Amino acid sequence: MIVVRAINWDEDIVVLTDKIYAIAGDYYESDEGEFVIKDGVALVNQGDHIAIIGSVLEEYAFMYRSKKSEFCKRLCGRVEE
Repeated sequence: MIVVRAINWDEDIVVLTDKIYAIAGDYYESDEGEFVIKDGVALVNQGDHIAIIGSVLEEYAFMYRSKKSEFCKRLCGRVEE
């Protein structure tokens, strides 16, 4: 499993995933193998959900989850098979 951590000033948001679809912005891979997002976003697999996890200027971490089929409909106009 891959650990993705979004930095926040009081509490980080951490997700486990088997697949990272994309990362954009400022991030690094820690010595422990975690992908740490300092000012950016990552699109990750969460089983039947897709999660967008991110951090803005290390102050505001966030995560949005959407059903994979709904996300694909919005993104591609069709359901992933």
